[in-house]
Amino acid sequence: MYLTDYSGTISSPLQLNVEIHIVGILLQPLLHIDLIIDINTIPFHLKRINDNFIFNSMKNDIITDIDEKYKVTFNGYIYIKIDKRQSLENVKELRIYRDLNLKSANIIHAMKE
Repeated sequence: MYLTDYSGTISSPLQLNVEIHIVGILLQPLLHIDLIIDINTIPFHLKRINDNFIFNSMKNDIITDIDEKYKVTFNGYIYIKIDKRQSLENVKELRIYRDLNLKSANIIHAMKE
């Protein structure tokens, strides 16, 4: 059982340069973030242990574009900034879980300059 097991619905397709902003208090050095298309498809899984990050695409088709990046921030600090691995337009849900007191979670669609 996790202290936090938050699921939030994503109502609009994720666009280029999306930012996931998370605010909370880590009580243990563990944090997981998933972007979920359906129960069997998780194209974005980020695991944080202490200061180490493990990212899994969980899909085989890899598409990389230098102008398309995703950023995850926690309490205002950039955790990870990754190149787009595949289209996340069909993502329906954001899940944040493990040992944290979650204050807020937002997905920001940054405008391309």
